[in-house]
Amino acid sequence: MPEFEALENIIVEVLAGLGLKLFSYTFSGHVLRVVIDKESGNVSVTDCEQASRSLEKLFDERDMITQHYTLEVSSPGLDRPLKTREEYARFTGRKVKIIVHKDGQQLVVIGWIKSVTPAGLELEFKSKAASLYNWPDILSGKLEPELK
Repeated sequence: MPEFEALENIIVEVLAGLGLKLFSYTFSGHVLRVVIDKESGNVSVTDCEQASRSLEKLFDERDMITQHYTLEVSSPGLDRPLKTREEYARFTGRKVKIIVHKDGQQLVVIGWIKSVTPAGLELEFKSKAASLYNWPDILSGKLEPELK
């Protein structure tokens, strides 16, 4: 098994050649799970297939993974976690669920991203009221699927 940093660099390089980005990856047991993303638009089944074929081909050519493994390539999903300020900004206007730390408690807040500032994340609610949540208080966040 190659070093994880070398493996990650190769995955990033292959995906960049396909116009994709690495969202995350894990190698657990005999399963290599690669989650891919795009700058714009949604990840398609075709994107996953192309990434899988390209990665497998390169791993085989370079004999990088010597043990038996299964490669799984997927998208972050409709309820994708949001990790960075840039990701929150990318999804301005979309519905999110965040967990915030306030007054010694963890609160779940659901609203639409109104703005992303250096200070925090501003959410708008159905009532059209808005609140700003400071970055240090946001423990996690993810998109909330809106089925129409």
